[in-house]
Amino acid sequence: MAPAAGRPTRITTDRGGVTGGRLDLRARMAWLARTVRCASGDPGNQRQVDFARRLTERGVNASNSRISMWENGHQAMSLEVMGGYERVLDLTPALLQATATALSRGVRRRGRLPIAEPRGEISQLEGQRRLDAVYDAAMRGTCVGSDWFALAAYWNRVPTAMTPVAIVRQLMLVLVDEVARAVGPAYTTRYQALGMVIDHPVYSPIAVETIHDYAVETGVDSVMDVLGALGECQPNIAVTRELISLARTGNGRVRAGAVYALETSMLLRVLPQEALPHVQRLTQMLRAGSVQDLRLAERLVRQLIELGVVERPSRVPRPAPDRRATSKVVAQYVTRAREATGLPQDPVLVNLLEEAHGHDHHQYRHHVALLLMASPYRPALADHALTVALSGPTGHEAYCAAWLLTYLAHPEQDAALLAAIANGPESLRSTLLMARTHASPLPPEVDLVALQPDTSSESPLVYAAGMSQHPLLATWAGQNKNPSLRERAQWWQRHGGAVRE
Repeated sequence: MAPAAGRPTRITTDRGGVTGGRLDLRARMAWLARTVRCASGDPGNQRQVDFARRLTERGVNASNSRISMWENGHQAMSLEVMGGYERVLDLTPALLQATATALSRGVRRRGRLPIAEPRGEISQLEGQRRLDAVYDAAMRGTCVGSDWFALAAYWNRVPTAMTPVAIVRQLMLVLVDEVARAVGPAYTTRYQALGMVIDHPVYSPIAVETIHDYAVETGVDSVMDVLGALGECQPNIAVTRELISLARTGNGRVRAGAVYALETSMLLRVLPQEALPHVQRLTQMLRAGSVQDLRLAERLVRQLIELGVVERPSRVPRPAPDRRATSKVVAQYVTRAREATGLPQDPVLVNLLEEAHGHDHHQYRHHVALLLMASPYRPALADHALTVALSGPTGHEAYCAAWLLTYLAHPEQDAALLAAIANGPESLRSTLLMARTHASPLPPEVDLVALQPDTSSESPLVYAAGMSQHPLLATWAGQNKNPSLRERAQWWQRHGGAVRE
């Protein structure tokens, strides 16, 4: 199919991949910027000259040649330039900026970084205006993800700007709570805002203390992402000690979240060296615990082996080679995406889909999914993923499709996802239920127990009910037979449902 008028005949490529070598993050952000512009339905945005003029009208120093440099990866884009793209293309505010920040903070073996150093200064008055706007909105419960990201980016850019500790603490209470319940772009923007505060030279202890208080609250349910932010921070022994403490004393979800964060910090090579003996002792403690604890210990052992801290016993296999989806499966995704957008052959999309199906470590696949979620291919990929999840035997491709849906699912799939949960493969029901919850709230008339009979204390059913504020929460919160279930339900009643903006 020939490209539409004004659209490119070639999409930029990236060098390397997360499965080996160094990852060219700048090229991947260039790819994202180019695809969102070229997939725009406005011919004026598809023509570089007109798009440069529109960027200039919104305060971005742009030209035809600059756009070529940015979108071919020859020059890194600044957050201000990404913000200009968001405004002109009517994208979710701060989505490109947060995605670039996620890549720069959470991927090891990085090559060229995706974000250019900012130019100029932000005045103290402008910083105060951002703070006032976010504080007022946060206290009213109307703060959106771009507000949080803008404030954290200001603090990160001007670390000497002092904000009263009491105000920072109040803001962190709201931000941490919203990160735990956010989905889609609302999650990406808030999560990266929290990460920047954790890395702040002054406010970091406040953020860590807030996360600790959140994690030890009775009945805490959605805690994995909050603790995960601690695993991506710059080397910080205080943060590592907090994670080790939570891994030792926390309940099932808190312990798992803390271990996953420690695993991530070792994978990213940001775990302080002096913490390694403490991680080894934690591993020994977990090995003496339950079956779930033993599995957590194995995750830490694999990273300790990779770091050369412990020898690789003959009985511990080397990490399995990357699984690659068959070329046929990836080609089907690519065909659907190109048909929906009219964009030309896209080697980066092929790479991302292969990595989504191939890499064993969730942290790498997570960042692939963030790029796909921000891309114009998202609806088409989600539709095809649902088809793959329900077609044929439940294999690796079906599992990956269901996992992708937890990032890419959209409200137009609501009815199809409910049918898939009720009639699809039993092994995928929990993942599909999460995807349906992320797409939009579950209607109150939906019989959740019929969809997912498991109501154990660790059931994803409770998460789905909580994110949707389903009437079933009141039933669970008032019963006495299962104290853990009651506490989880009461926690969701106190904190509220999903954050989507």
